[in-house]
Amino acid sequence: MRDEVTAAALGMYDQTGLFLLLCHRFVLMVCDMIRSRELTKYGYAVTHHLIKVLHELVMGYEIGCKFRKMVGAHPVLALLACENRFKSLVGTFHGHRHCRLCQPSHLATYVEGVGCDDLEYCKTFFSKSNALAASTCYTSKLHRKQA
Repeated sequence: MRDEVTAAALGMYDQTGLFLLLCHRFVLMVCDMIRSRELTKYGYAVTHHLIKVLHELVMGYEIGCKFRKMVGAHPVLALLACENRFKSLVGTFHGHRHCRLCQPSHLATYVEGVGCDDLEYCKTFFSKSNALAASTCYTSKLHRKQA
């Protein structure tokens, strides 16, 4: 009996957080992150959706240079990304502690057409929403969607 109760109690904590997509500080997508072995599935899903909708896409991601390689090797996304000239960059603050040889092709400062953008919107968004985190961290799936 106790094992069943424990399993049921732990089952409600499958969600591990939010995967957020912002475009110029506007929220475009929010996904509930579910604990699984596939850590990049949210990045893949968001990228696939955005390429289908926007076609040409430049995306800032904490693991931007690595993510570009992973998208290029993905069985579904590789062709779609190549056809639509997908670029994955790293944010300015992450980029300066990044490999110097990688910076000219993955840092927004050096990529033509990106402008003066630091690609660090999520840090700003979550720093402002930390007050909300305490009241939503143990809510159910239903209540999170209602909020």
